[in-house]
This record gives sequence, C-alpha cells and structure tokens, in this order.
Amino acid sequence: MLRRRSLRFLGALVAALCLLGGTVSGALAHAELERSSPAASTVVVERPDRLYLWFSEQPELRLAELRLLDSFGATVGPLAPRQVPGDPRALVADLPEITPGTYVATWRVTSAIDGHTTRGAVPFTYGAGQIPVQVSIAGFEGARLYEPSPLGVAGRAATFTGALILFGALLFDPLIGRRARHALSRRPNDVALVTGASDRAFGLVGAGALIAVLAGTIVMGIVQAAEASEIDALAVLGEPLQRALIGTRTGYLLMARLGIALPMIVLLPAVARDAGSRWIAILMAGSILVTITLGSHAAAAQQFSAVRAAIDGVHALAAGAWLGGLVQVCVTSAFIRRRPLDERRAVVPRLVGAFARMSWVVGLIALTGILQSIATVGSLDALERTPYGRTLLVKVGLVASAALLGILHWRVVGPRIRGLAQIGGRAAGVALSRAETRFGWTSGAEAVIGITVVIATGLLTAQQPAREAAIALRSTVVRASVDDVTFRLEIAPGEAGLNRTSLRVGGDLREVEKVVARVSHRDMDMGEQEIVFERKDEDLFAIDGGQFSMPGRWIVEPLVRRTGRADARIPIDVVIAEPLTVRGEDLPGFELTTPMIVGGQIALFGAIVLAGARRVAGGRRPALLGAVAVGLAAFLGGLSLVGTQYEAQRMAAARGPIPIAIDDPGLERARLIYQQTCASCHGLGGRGDGPLGRTLTPRPADLRIHVDQHRESQLFGFLRDGVPGTAMPAFRGQVEDDDMWRLVAFIKGFAEDGPRAAQTAVAGLREP
Repeated sequence: MLRRRSLRFLGALVAALCLLGGTVSGALAHAELERSSPAASTVVVERPDRLYLWFSEQPELRLAELRLLDSFGATVGPLAPRQVPGDPRALVADLPEITPGTYVATWRVTSAIDGHTTRGAVPFTYGAGQIPVQVSIAGFEGARLYEPSPLGVAGRAATFTGALILFGALLFDPLIGRRARHALSRRPNDVALVTGASDRAFGLVGAGALIAVLAGTIVMGIVQAAEASEIDALAVLGEPLQRALIGTRTGYLLMARLGIALPMIVLLPAVARDAGSRWIAILMAGSILVTITLGSHAAAAQQFSAVRAAIDGVHALAAGAWLGGLVQVCVTSAFIRRRPLDERRAVVPRLVGAFARMSWVVGLIALTGILQSIATVGSLDALERTPYGRTLLVKVGLVASAALLGILHWRVVGPRIRGLAQIGGRAAGVALSRAETRFGWTSGAEAVIGITVVIATGLLTAQQPAREAAIALRSTVVRASVDDVTFRLEIAPGEAGLNRTSLRVGGDLREVEKVVARVSHRDMDMGEQEIVFERKDEDLFAIDGGQFSMPGRWIVEPLVRRTGRADARIPIDVVIAEPLTVRGEDLPGFELTTPMIVGGQIALFGAIVLAGARRVAGGRRPALLGAVAVGLAAFLGGLSLVGTQYEAQRMAAARGPIPIAIDDPGLERARLIYQQTCASCHGLGGRGDGPLGRTLTPRPADLRIHVDQHRESQLFGFLRDGVPGTAMPAFRGQVEDDDMWRLVAFIKGFAEDGPRAAQTAVAGLREP
C-alpha cells in the first residue's frame, strides 16, 4: 500500500515538474551588459550628459564602479552610478562635459543574485563628423569568459557538500533509522545497536558537515569581497569585506547562512536525545539549502524565476536526502560491523533494506537535474564548447557511475546480504561477513562519487551557464596562406568595439623581427592603422583593443617580417558585426498570464475530482456520476481557458509588436494626444523637460533614450498601468487601447534611429 502511494505521489510530481519544465526559460547568470546609451561603438551628434547601462541581472549598487576614459586610456573622471527608477537592472551616471572624440566607459559590477563580479567597456564617439579611433584599454576585451577563482570554487564546494550531507544526515533517523528499528522491534538488542551506531555516526557526520558549511561560507564571503574590489583575498579584511557584505543581497544571504549554522553547533548534540530538536535542526538545515538556492543560477532566470528556483530547491533537498543518508548509512554500518557477527547478523540487512526504499529520491534528483540542465545549457554546441558544458558532462558521467554502483549496491549486494542473514551456520556467517565488507566498499565508493558530484556542482555554480558562455565565446575566424606561411586570424567577439585579435602563424618562424597587421575599413574612409601584436606563444600573437571601431567590411593584412627574407603578407576580408548591445530585441516570448494560472488550477482541481470520484461517491451511483461530471467540466474548462490565452498570445506575436495598423492619420491622432496629455511632463522634444516635468522628482524619462530600450509591449504597459515610484500615471480607462498603441508608435520617433514616419510626426509637434 505504501509503495503504491509512493509511486502515485512520484507520478504526480513527475507530471507537475514536466508541466513546469515546458515553461522554463533560459537562464542568465552573472550581470552581463545587455545594452547601453550611448550604444557601444556608435557616433552620437549631441553631447551625452548621462551614461545608461542595462544588465542581464540586477547589479549591486554599492559594488558598482564606472569610469570614463579617453581614447588613450587616461581617466576623464570617475562616475557616480545610481539605479534607474523603475528598472532595477539599469544603472545611470552623469557624464562630465566632454569635447568631441572617442571615449570608453568602463564598468565593474557584482550581481545582486549570484554574487559574481563582471567587468567590461563601452566605447563611443561624440561629435558630428568624428571618426571613431582605435582605443586600447589594458585588461579589457569585448567578450570575456568569466573564470572562477580556485578559492571560490573550493568555498562553494565545501558549502554545498556540508549543507547537503547535514540535511540528509538529520533526515536519516526519520526516514531510514525508524524503519530499520521497526523491522527489528522484536529484537531489543538489535534496536539498541542500530540506535547507538546511528547516534555515533551522526556525531561525526553532522559535526564534519557543519564545519564544512561554516568554513565554506566564510571563504565565499572573502572571495566575494576580493572579486568585487579586485584585490587579493588576504587584503579584504576591513572596508572591502564590510562593503561587500553589508547592504548587499549576496552578503545578506551569506550572513543568514552563518546565522542559521552557528546556533546548530549547540543544537546538534541534543538531536539524538530529543525528537523536537531534530525537527528544528532539519528545518534549519533546509533553510541553509534555501539560501543556496536563492543565490543560484536558477534564481537569476529572467522569466519564471520562482519556478526555476523551486525546481532547484527540490533538486537540492532530494540530493541532500540521498547523499546525506548514504554517508550516514556508510558510517553507521561501519560501526555496526565492528560488533561480533552473532550480535549484528540481522542489523545490516534491515538497514540496507530501509535505505533501499529511498530509491524514488534518485529519480527525483535525475528529473529536476535534467530540467535545470536544459534551461542552463540550451544547445548541444554550448554543451560541447563551454567550460560549463564540459563540467556538466563530467558531472553526468559521475552520476552515471554512482547509478551503476547503486544498482550493484542495492540489487545485488543488498539482496545477497538479506538472504545470507536468514541462513544459519558458520559458512553462511563467513559469506555474510564478506558480503557486508563488499557492501561497505561499494556504498563508500558511491558516497565518494556523490561528494565528487557535489564538488563538480560547486564548480558549475561558479561558472557562467553554457547559454551565456557560448555568447561570450563568439568570434570571427578566417584562414589564409602565402608562400610557406599560414595564418589563422581570430577576432573575438568579432563585433564593433573592444576585441581580442589573435593571429596564429604556421611555417618557418626563425628570426622573426615583428608581426603586425594593417587594417582599414573597406566602405568608409577611416585611414589605415597598424596593429603590433604581442607574442603569447611560439606561434601565437595577440592584442586587445578597439581597432575595429565600426561594423562592416574590413581589410586585415597580416605581415610577418623575417630577417633576410621577403615579408609574408596577404590581405584578408573580415566582416565585423554590430555589438549585441545595439541589435534589435526579439519579440517577447511566451508569458504565463493570470488567466492561464487560474485555468491550470481549475484543470488540476478537475483532475483531482476525477481521480477521487469513486472514493467521494462512496459507492453511490448518482454521486459518482455527479462527481465525474463536475470533474470533467472543470478539467475541460480549465484547459480551454489556458488554450484560449495561449492562442491569443500566438496571434498577437504573429501580428507583430504593435497589433494594429499604423498609418499617417493614426500618427497625427497620436501627436494630438501627446500634446494634450504628455508634453507637459516629457516636453515637445521628449527630453523629460516639460514645464511640469522640471518640477518632478524623479524627472520624467528622456524618450529619446528610453523608447529604444524597451519593447513596444513594455511601452504600452507603462502607458496603461503607469510606472511605480514615479509621477507617470496610468491611462487605463482614460485613453483607448488602440490610441495607446498609436502613441507607442509615435514616441518611437524621438529616437535617433526611429521609424521615418514617426520622426516626421514628432517633428510636427507644436505648442497646444
């Protein structure tokens, strides 16, 4: 009966997680720059007075550092960042007065979600007729893969291993020890043996796990402060550590973890004597795992982050129940095997049998792990090319090895132990002793592999998810050859702005005097510049900088000068793309709306009624028919509501970002609405400097910047629902939906690259 219930519960949980998995979106982790204003590698005519940076995650304002450099790398001035009202993922800073020329805004931010620190640079050129020039900023590349520090990986691995084992070891008695004692209830001496061995094992396992949690958390805090300030880990004591931990989300999570773990030093000794203390300790250990989940890649998902975090939390709890229980079984059985065979003949088989009933937990771990892997990897190419993907493959191999050992462990060795325990005689006793020894080795090996899996998980959580790393590893690669020399030119990321240009040269490289490359834009008169490479290896030459300042077609002519021989040189055509930060946004993806959630709940209610109709009816046929009718109606009605909402979204996506036709009369109508409703705050030029806007705090948005940074659906939402924390009102019920869409199309004309028809309509604004 219990097995059937467990199977039903597991089946329902699998179905629910599969349903949730269908809505899981890609994960982003680490605060990577999504876009900027001024946009990267662009020429702006009007002097910019502010720098806007939009990140993939919310950055910690206390740990953000922005600087403005000129084209020679000299500091123009530090910038004071602040958050953009209503957009926690955006930072803004006032720019000093600058003269025409090329500049580079450098940034270093720490994610408020997972605590990772990232850095980068945004080159831009100011001034009419200015041509972007080469910039070279030491240490900056256009797309750099985040490399975790060994100390940070060690801290995460220790924290995760300790937290999982602590949680599982605490659950050992309610889930496994109690079943083993119940099976031995007619043998008081055996019950006492199990209890004593389990308590001794928990004393060792629990103390070791708690020490690992405390030490790992302290190390993580030190690494967090060191990376945020870019200093050595030994120099963080004092202001850097205080700045990283006080007032930051990651700091609060680390301190909460310490605040939970420290009282457990006093609580753990009472666990063996008091069941109430054990359950309190279980809740505290589970809370430690929750703090880990809240700082994970799952919590950084831009959509359905709560669902992703819930799946990650279930994965962690299940992994803790399995790993901690396995370690506890190994240590407990080791203590039991020290006793004479006659005293322990029936004990180890019962212990093995009790833990074998935890096999459904392994299935839950595998299922939630697969869902998380799909979300964080995204493609086979990312799985193969990125450090995250390769580490994940190693983890999968380790899990498969543990699974094979588990099958041997529980399906071969375990049944043999139980069978030999029921046979009397000296020969059977010797065979039982050998089987128990093999069990100790196989279970110990499985536990070691399990701990190794957790260490690999610590490395995974410190790395960029494969989806994101695959973007950071993008590059343009071209090959050419001349005479006896071959060239492999790689430009990473291969887009306008800062790049790492690498040249791998094959052939006779004896007596090489210099290796350079002459570059020029094929379609624009930007002159010719010479890149002098630095030698990185015997055949590898590279340089970081902004040599490719504009997108389009470039000519790169590598040149190798060797003593007493003709120069080896050949022109190569290279296409440099626009930066990702200025490319158009994709249409919004699937959105889980409130009617969909309600429909899903109604359908789930109907399914529950149908499943329990017979029990509810109690054998009465009319009641059974009524329950079936109610359940079927709820199930079909809920599915219909979900399907209707999904179809509406699909049709809206097919119509495009604005669901109505926009023509000249529509733009004229929008112009009148803007003059009457919006100009007093945003001004006739859209700068946010209208007569009323100048009196407001915060000031109204500068539409010249903001209309290019939001999707049409987001702009419509701002008009309809207002912007919390600002004076922007909600026009729901005051302006028709179609007119709000026309207004969205109209204000797009404030952008420099806005639609021509909208720009013409904006130019017709006049005082009402």
